[in-house]
Amino acid sequence: MSVNNINNGDSASGIREKLNEIIAIANHYSSSYITGGDAGGGGDAGGSGADSISLYTQGMAGLTAESSEANACSAISSGFPNDGYIQKDASNMGGTAVPEVNDFLYEDSATLTQLSDGWYGWYDMTNMANKAIEISSGQINSINTCA
Repeated sequence: MSVNNINNGDSASGIREKLNEIIAIANHYSSSYITGGDAGGGGDAGGSGADSISLYTQGMAGLTAESSEANACSAISSGFPNDGYIQKDASNMGGTAVPEVNDFLYEDSATLTQLSDGWYGWYDMTNMANKAIEISSGQINSINTCA
């Protein structure tokens, strides 16, 4: 089934399948553009397969989890950005460089070292909002908008 051939009389499931393909293509290209990667490839400039996102913590040396949501929120304006790397949950459709609940975050682009449990600040460029991401065993438990 090709997205180029949506015809009058196509079934609803056929049209839905084509639209989902178009959405997947748009998400891939928009995420690649945001992260500076190549539009036809893995999203990040290094081609590692893991997209990078900027996470904020109070410490200058790497990603050290904050103990509270409030600390993570304050780190966005007063802390330091560090690259974290995202591995998407298969059911999430927000784009390859957009963190969502159940995605995994890592310290390294090879996705070998999961982030420590705790809170990390993140600036959501799409919604222009500061957010706090809660991590447990490397997995995103919640994403809350900062007050």
